[in-house]
Amino acid sequence: MKIPEPQLAQIRARAEGGHAESQFLLSQICLQNGDIDGMVTWLREACDKGVPDAQAALGHCHEKGVGIDRDLAAAIDLYDLAVDAGSVAAGYRKAELLYKSRHGPEKEDEIRALLMSAAAAGFEPARQTAGYLAAQSGTRESGLKEAIPLYPQPARLERQDYCDDPAIAVYASVLNAAECAYLVALSQPHMKHSNVIDPESRSGGMVSDVRTSSGTYLPFDLVDIISRYIELKIVLATGEDLERSEPMSILRYEPGEYYRPHYDYFDPKLNVSAGLLEDGGQRTASAVTYLAVPGQGGGTSFPQLGIAIPPALGSTLWFRNCDAGGNIEPRSLHAGDTVSEGTKWVVTKWFREERTAYLEF
Repeated sequence: MKIPEPQLAQIRARAEGGHAESQFLLSQICLQNGDIDGMVTWLREACDKGVPDAQAALGHCHEKGVGIDRDLAAAIDLYDLAVDAGSVAAGYRKAELLYKSRHGPEKEDEIRALLMSAAAAGFEPARQTAGYLAAQSGTRESGLKEAIPLYPQPARLERQDYCDDPAIAVYASVLNAAECAYLVALSQPHMKHSNVIDPESRSGGMVSDVRTSSGTYLPFDLVDIISRYIELKIVLATGEDLERSEPMSILRYEPGEYYRPHYDYFDPKLNVSAGLLEDGGQRTASAVTYLAVPGQGGGTSFPQLGIAIPPALGSTLWFRNCDAGGNIEPRSLHAGDTVSEGTKWVVTKWFREERTAYLEF
């Protein structure tokens, strides 16, 4: 809604005169008008005067890198100030940032307290998250106040081995239908035509008819509590390490689309591999989880091994790209088979030799 000019002039005059609430209000007007620099300027002014909503908003700017340097430690500091002043939004945002960081498990009690406080105050993202986490343990939402784990626990899953050397296995029912739909919805606004590695560059990709799907990554700043919980279920099922992983890669295949036989590892002979190997080293394993299963086609095949694996909703196909000594495994050549009917969605987790930059905090 456009604010009449006389009213806007009055708000600006009050803000310039040092009125804290007017400074925060003016920051939000600047945001609506696309004036990000102005928003940050007035948020800082209001923060200096202790306005909780301004502290929470400036913390969010630091967390997302909007109009200001991305600084997660600074975001936490501002969230703390806002929480102490009673900001529900800041409490939830701090809980989410801690939860998805590498320090999350050791901060579980603090995360639970912040999350339940925000949920009890009616903050909708917190209510939805608390409801999801409670459902994982089969308790009511109020049960989260007790010592119920906020992170997934190892589960007994049916495993079907397709090959021992190289290892190829499928874990059944890793995710349920609602979790699959959640990742699809989270990624859908960001989907673009998929690239393949450009062998002539250091780290870039290119469009090729080898791969006709659409896709996106879910980097650290796009992941929330629910999607991190879902991601951890995949990591736990496969026995891999989140700290040695890349962000989730989401792919969508429409009828007629495919991914021709390819390797997930980085070919040491290509110039592009030098740059790609800098963050965590070689891709040692892949985990492909089916989020939506097409009516026909869309399986995964390993042509050198004569193996074809049909898709199954919520199941995870895990395979090694390297042998036990870390050497690349050419027999891991695989393809995303053509979808003949319906739509196929998958989320892929790639795992490296060493810790990656994925967990930024």
